[in-house]
Amino acid sequence: GFGPIRRALLGSVSSATAQISDCPVMMVKRPKDNSAGAFLKVLPRRVFLHADTAEHSMAALRWAERYLLEPDIDEVVLVTVGRPPSGKFSQDDEWERVQQEHVITTYKQSLARKGFAKVTRLNAAGPPAETLLRAASDNSCDLFVAGLAPGRPVFGEALAMHVAHNAPFPVVVVRSCGRCRWEQAAPPPRPCAAAAG
Repeated sequence: GFGPIRRALLGSVSSATAQISDCPVMMVKRPKDNSAGAFLKVLPRRVFLHADTAEHSMAALRWAERYLLEPDIDEVVLVTVGRPPSGKFSQDDEWERVQQEHVITTYKQSLARKGFAKVTRLNAAGPPAETLLRAASDNSCDLFVAGLAPGRPVFGEALAMHVAHNAPFPVVVVRSCGRCRWEQAAPPPRPCAAAAG
């Protein structure tokens, strides 16, 4: 879509597709320099993931490991979002810190088992959707992989859709639905690994 009407229509179609599709949907805004799609060819990429305990976030990690990330090339940035500290020591703050450490350890172990060595962590605090978007935008995100829970949220907009609608960078929305074909299929052979062998 080039004009505002077409862009609005395309946005609504791509949003609806991302929310009902059994396969991941990439949403790419047309950049001013017409470089759409360049991030797929230019390596290394900084690929951001929201690291939390939700099943849809873990599904996004599994999809990225199987189909997107290139070991020893791409840098993975794991973003944890917490509430702002209360200012004094509290059990809630400590519990949140322990949970975040456990989540980061789980994600890093999964990535390490699959040969991904360039993994960094980014901690942020604030409202989750806005905070994730700001953290990725301020830290040179090339691509954001966001998990989307099945169904629609009762209030507001799903975190993945907020990022996809407002991000200046491409976003892959991975819907976790239990019947996704990509989860049931065997992973494809990696072109780089086949060429090297």
